[in-house]
Amino acid sequence: MLVGIEENTWKISNPEKDTYAVEQEISDPNLGEELLPKSNSSGLHSLDLEGDNLEIGFVNLGNPHAINFTTGIKTMPLDKWGKSIQESKSFPDGVNLTLAEMISPNEVDIRVFERGVGETLACGSGACATVVIGVQLGYLQKEATVNFKTGSLSIKYDSDNQVLTAKGPADFLEETSILI
Repeated sequence: MLVGIEENTWKISNPEKDTYAVEQEISDPNLGEELLPKSNSSGLHSLDLEGDNLEIGFVNLGNPHAINFTTGIKTMPLDKWGKSIQESKSFPDGVNLTLAEMISPNEVDIRVFERGVGETLACGSGACATVVIGVQLGYLQKEATVNFKTGSLSIKYDSDNQVLTAKGPADFLEETSILI
């Protein structure tokens, strides 16, 4: 099955019982980065959020993501920073903000503030964006487990071909119909 909008299409498969895989080719990962402050030698951008300086990596997977690798993410003021970054001139259409804490080179914990939503229990594109930035910075291997407040995903990033694969369980939450 294919789902998506415009040039960002995700291929969904069911490789194992109760497990689903979603694959996406990254079309323009730097779209929107020109609005950010100049990056440092590591490729990170410095942002002042409510008096706190955050070093973020940026990637656009069809929706923009700002990723901050740090420690102690459970106690960080994600809600405050998430609301502040939405008002930044660097992100006129908003941005998803992820706080990421390394467990090992192949495992990371994250918290995500999604634009227009707030903090979420899980975020597949946030997990993918975290692995992309983690690989670029040399923090993560190309295959890593990303843990959320509820559950985890296995992410594989083929940086040579700009292809991401997210694999994990899917639970039925609700059925919704939309008339078009």
